[in-house]
Amino acid sequence: MDIYDKFKIIESYFKELDVTTKKEHGKPFFDTQYGIWGAAGMLDVFELFMRMHLEERKGFTDLGSGDGRIVLIAALFTDATGIEGDRGLHEKALSARDALIKQVPDVARAKFKNADYTQEDLSGNEVLFTFCDHNYGAQFEEKLQQEVKGVLLSYNKIFLPQRLVKGRTYWMQQIPVVTYWLGREEEELYKDYRA
Repeated sequence: MDIYDKFKIIESYFKELDVTTKKEHGKPFFDTQYGIWGAAGMLDVFELFMRMHLEERKGFTDLGSGDGRIVLIAALFTDATGIEGDRGLHEKALSARDALIKQVPDVARAKFKNADYTQEDLSGNEVLFTFCDHNYGAQFEEKLQQEVKGVLLSYNKIFLPQRLVKGRTYWMQQIPVVTYWLGREEEELYKDYRA
């Protein structure tokens, strides 16, 4: 089974889950105590990971990983972690991994933490992903710069870092994914990341 076939199995699982979410909340997004949860486009993210050669990167973490779909897709390429504060979404991520592991053994590389990502040690990651629904804040941006040597992928352009060095923007359908360089010189990273 090739990587696209594995992705389609993950996508199918979450499309069914999305039907349930819409029935429960009346819409495909909802409020949690940590902010608004909404799903990133799965095919868009899969194609981005293919374009940026995520399999060559070490340490992927989704900040605010919700139901785990992005982490499970990333696990097709590399070791991946999701950090989610909302207990219900965290449990959905664990259930998804458990349900998919027999068909897609790669998802065993996905780890999930029920925690506040602003308080977690993010060192050892080369790629961070976020679909942020609030301002980053100077203190958190400094934490990212100090702890991570790599890139932050910010899905959508609503809330963006103010102090980080902006890299290229990947357009996935009509959605921008803006990159920010962390802990290394911009020129050095441009050599490392291709698309």
